[in-house]
Amino acid sequence: MSKFYIYFLLATLVCQSFVLVQAIPRDEYLDYIPLEYPRVVEQTSASKKLNLYGDNSSRAYKDVSPLDSIDDKRNTIFSKMGVRFASFLVQNTTAVPLDFDVFLKGSSSFLLYIDTWNISPSKSELVNAELIDFPALRNSECKVKAVNIQDQFTLQQNLNDDCKLLVLIE
Repeated sequence: MSKFYIYFLLATLVCQSFVLVQAIPRDEYLDYIPLEYPRVVEQTSASKKLNLYGDNSSRAYKDVSPLDSIDDKRNTIFSKMGVRFASFLVQNTTAVPLDFDVFLKGSSSFLLYIDTWNISPSKSELVNAELIDFPALRNSECKVKAVNIQDQFTLQQNLNDDCKLLVLIE
């Protein structure tokens, strides 16, 4: 290997160590996320062409329980496939339903960030920033009997984590 390549390699490694990663400020992160949502459609044309959810023109098509535009036999198959492959599908994500007790075991904190944004102006504004620490829920119980949804933003400042979570679920 020539000396040029060795010097180039060393210079690249040294320069990389000086590059700093800049964190996105919390009140600006929504500016980095495109607010484009796909159109809500009954099903895509490919799903319809392949009868992915069942052929609703067939006499054998039955959509009763649950009423969700998926043939009940297909829904049973999809559910079995989900159970069969769940261990592969969930490995790298926490964005699906799972047993939180198993997930939190040995975890000192697991924070849920609740940010309320006003996206009507041309530049989005962070209106309210809350967080809930899931392991702390074991030590706090919500003493408030009922929280009105209209009052949630004013009351949330004075509520413990358990009450905040109940308001969020409500």
